[in-house]
Amino acid sequence: MSRHRKDFVWMLNKNENGERTDGVVCAFTFRSIYKLALFNLGISMPSMHERQAREQYKKTGECMIYNMLEFETIEEAQWSPVGKVAIIKKVPLKQT
Repeated sequence: MSRHRKDFVWMLNKNENGERTDGVVCAFTFRSIYKLALFNLGISMPSMHERQAREQYKKTGECMIYNMLEFETIEEAQWSPVGKVAIIKKVPLKQT
C-alpha cells in the first residue's frame, strides 16, 4: 500500500428520471471514474471525451455526461423517463 494518502476521491452520482442517486461508485483517479461512468450507465457515445470532461470539472466543479445516441441535450437526458446522466464530483476525505 502506498505511503501517501489521498485527500479526496472521485464520486459518481447518477440522475435517472429526474431523481439524483448519490454515491454510486468511488475511485481514486479521474480516468477510472470516467470509464466507470460510461460502463455503469451504458453510455456508448458520451457527450464529452475524458479531456473535455476534466476541463468542465475544472471550470464548474462537476461534470455531467450523457449518451448522445439517445439524447441531443443535457436537459432532455435529465428529464426523460429513460434518460441517464452521470455526474462526477470530487469528494474530500476525512483524515484520521
